[in-house]
Amino acid sequence: MHMLKNVVIYLFFIPMLHLTLSHLTPVKMDFSSTFRIKHKDPHKIKRILEVDKDFRADSQTTYDIEDGKLLVNISCSNLVSLKKSAYDLFRKLTLVDETIKMIEEYK
Repeated sequence: MHMLKNVVIYLFFIPMLHLTLSHLTPVKMDFSSTFRIKHKDPHKIKRILEVDKDFRADSQTTYDIEDGKLLVNISCSNLVSLKKSAYDLFRKLTLVDETIKMIEEYK
């Protein structure tokens, strides 16, 4: 497991039950990962990520603020889906960070 600067990754394999809206059938969420993201304004990042939330049937993402850090919990039915969701999260965070830097540069 790699330790990234300001990001601590915890993997939990806890069976969960999630009711999908598309089929209204239970989908077992066997894989979950929690990311703690340190940022100077985690509330803004949380609002941005909630607007662009994934709505896949096999995954569920929740956002919370704890101790001044953004907690992102991703639960998925399989490991491949968890990998895709984590990749999408970091892609969005990179895009948000680049956008914020560009806006601050042109102020």
